[in-house]
Amino acid sequence: MTLTDKIQKYSKVERKKFYEQQLLLEMPRLLSRLCRCPLSVASGSFDREYWAWATKDFSNCDEQRTLLVLAYLYKTEFPRNIYHKEKAVLQWFEASVDFCIKNQSRHGAFDHLYKNEESWMAAAFLLLDMLEAYNLVSKDISPSLSERWKNAMSKMGDFLSRNDENHGFISNHRAAGAAALLGLSRLLGQDRFKARAIRIMKEIHEHQAQEGWYDEYGGADPGYQTLDTHYQARFCLYAENENEYTSSVARSIEFLSYFIHPDGSIGGDYGSRACPHFFPGGFEYFAADNLLAEKIASICVAGLAAGTSCGLADADPRNAAPMITSYVYAHQALFRNTGALPEEVLLPFEKQGIFAFPDAGFATVSNSAYYSIFGASKGGVVKIFDKASGRLIFSSCGYAGKMRNGKHLTTLLYTRKPSFEIKEGSDENNFSMSVHAPFFFFKTGRLMGTLGMIAFRLFSISVGRFRAFSDFVRKHLIIGIFLKARKKAPAALERKFEFSGSGFAIEDFLTFENGSNSIEQLSEYGHFSAVYMASANYFRKQDLLSAFKGDELIAPDFRENVKQLKKSRIIPDIVGPS
Repeated sequence: MTLTDKIQKYSKVERKKFYEQQLLLEMPRLLSRLCRCPLSVASGSFDREYWAWATKDFSNCDEQRTLLVLAYLYKTEFPRNIYHKEKAVLQWFEASVDFCIKNQSRHGAFDHLYKNEESWMAAAFLLLDMLEAYNLVSKDISPSLSERWKNAMSKMGDFLSRNDENHGFISNHRAAGAAALLGLSRLLGQDRFKARAIRIMKEIHEHQAQEGWYDEYGGADPGYQTLDTHYQARFCLYAENENEYTSSVARSIEFLSYFIHPDGSIGGDYGSRACPHFFPGGFEYFAADNLLAEKIASICVAGLAAGTSCGLADADPRNAAPMITSYVYAHQALFRNTGALPEEVLLPFEKQGIFAFPDAGFATVSNSAYYSIFGASKGGVVKIFDKASGRLIFSSCGYAGKMRNGKHLTTLLYTRKPSFEIKEGSDENNFSMSVHAPFFFFKTGRLMGTLGMIAFRLFSISVGRFRAFSDFVRKHLIIGIFLKARKKAPAALERKFEFSGSGFAIEDFLTFENGSNSIEQLSEYGHFSAVYMASANYFRKQDLLSAFKGDELIAPDFRENVKQLKKSRIIPDIVGPS
């Protein structure tokens, strides 16, 4: 890592060039994922695992939304865009649309994670990007394809209107559905889609916390909230009165500003879903009128360009799809957002002060030298950034270990409204924060085994074909066990995090109901994951500084049976716990 990761903001011109560069870098990868052979039955599929490697028996239609990139580069002229007005690109694009139509279920849905899934989320995401693509190229395609395409989108709208996502409240999924339905209502002149879109958006606003964050599986996740912002922008674009909805977005952006790091990254381990991504599309859209959105875009796009934030280079195909389409919308928005705003605002890490968000379970502290984030809702996660260099200089995600009965336990599971306290001193150079965090049991073996795969596939081609059964398994088994399960272990952590001017101090008191002899091994980690979340654990440069393992608090030869252990350390300028 370089000696500094300090970020210099990117101007609108620099951001526009960045998006163009990224679109042109990603296009060859997209075309390699796309089955371009006109003779193949899979012609138009973006799922290379399906059509090239033949490792699966269905195509993940969520990846089809990258067809928007083909449409955008075909229609949009900018320097070095070799795809502009190329007939081959249009033909490949038409094949991808045709593949979507042919693979749509009779209910109007698509498969995402497994066969016969009929995913509400996939229909929402794909409909929005198909709609945007249609608006771009409808005059360039044949009338017959245009009619089939509109019919397919109408079926998707009916599916989204008649069904719902029941396994959890996921604001970014719902915002995508609302935006897609609102746009579809404008295209087809169908008021029923508009009514459903407004109801969905109303539900999102009802679930929005007073602190400004949108609900992601019951908690706040700054990374995913940037995707919420992306879809909120698409909804506002289609709304008859955009001002009805921008106040909610403004509160969301205000909340997000506290979790922009000095290296240009956002969120991560302390969020409810541990998502480290920044999706710029919504910020570029709102930047025309929102000073904070403009500032966030200028810093976070610089982070993407510097590699300190998660970008396309760090993404797999599943998450490259929403990211590259967000770059399309960001680039598009910059043509709308051309004027200079009258002034510049400061982000919280550029100011000084202590800020708490009790409902989310977060707190931030900014003084002249450091920017610190305390994730009480994830068991006392601590992140400390040095302002002069922009670097992450300390990270602790808490504790994980193993009991003698073979069960694993950790503090790193999300708890809304945790028991934490902030005591402020005379200024931001004197403070203390403390949290009482229970240990929870968690599963380390989250991989799909052979027998499990066979059983799940038998389910998906039999009773899983019926939506009620499929929804039940997703809600109570897939999500219920691997994401939402919370069973307390017989241990607890009291963590105190304080700053006294000379340096940071962390003091941990670990309590064991059955004594320490019930624990086989217990350690502190700078970075780890204790819950199944596919959008977590993407690489950032700061991970090079957080991949440590603390000393064993309880090693196999630990003989003394105690009820409580204490661990203390001072952190003036070191990386990781001593």
